[in-house]
Amino acid sequence: NVGAVLNGPSGQPGAIGPGPSNNTDYTNQAVTPTATNTPVVFTNTLQNTGNAADTFVITAPTVPAGSLVEISFDGGLTYAPIATGGTPNAGVTSPSVAPLVPLTYKTRVTLPTGATPLTGYDTPLTATSVTTPTSSNTTIDRLYAGYLQMVKTATVNNTTGVGAATDPVPGAEITYVITYTNIATTPVGTGNVNLDALSVVITEDGDVAPNNWAPNTNHVALPIDSRAGVVVTSASTGAIANGKYVDAVGTVPAGQNGTLTILRIIKP
Repeated sequence: NVGAVLNGPSGQPGAIGPGPSNNTDYTNQAVTPTATNTPVVFTNTLQNTGNAADTFVITAPTVPAGSLVEISFDGGLTYAPIATGGTPNAGVTSPSVAPLVPLTYKTRVTLPTGATPLTGYDTPLTATSVTTPTSSNTTIDRLYAGYLQMVKTATVNNTTGVGAATDPVPGAEITYVITYTNIATTPVGTGNVNLDALSVVITEDGDVAPNNWAPNTNHVALPIDSRAGVVVTSASTGAIANGKYVDAVGTVPAGQNGTLTILRIIKP
């Protein structure tokens, strides 16, 4: 008997990741940055590619610091740890699997409280044949502590003739640029599970602290979204006309970004 195995995302044991390699395929998910100690369940599939029935040991060679990683072979009814407190253990052995038959299992990952926001945490899962211990295959369950980043900048353009070119004097223009980025892995390979940001809406209210542009500047023109998001204006919380912009961006695919550009003029 010769043991062999493929291990990958749900329903894709032969997935290919960067490299390309069938040891770098991945499943991406996210948890709210303020609740990183919430358990997140991944679904993975291994396949017995050997010539006889076999069992397979699932291990996590490296795990995020302080994390708990558990495996379930019964659809999530019971879990057994393969890493506790960020330290891998001996692993968990699967039920017997017939040749060419896939086996789907659950992986539960719990990051520690205080994990760094906007960061991806990798848990490589290695399935090793008990019949032939030199035969193994690895897939990666990657958990992001938030994955949609937003950065706002402000640039003053003063052409009034009063003060310097960047002085915020009455009549000077202020350009606000909000750059939004999906920091998740850019799709690569085949059979991987990517993490798109869906139904993204950006609300920029100039009358809600720390903003103060609504009462101190005038609306110039409708803001522009680089991804053709639909932007509408409305009153801010202070009931100032055109003091709030709502940008229905839509989907931001993994690894992509866009900008929302707002132009205002400082009031006299």
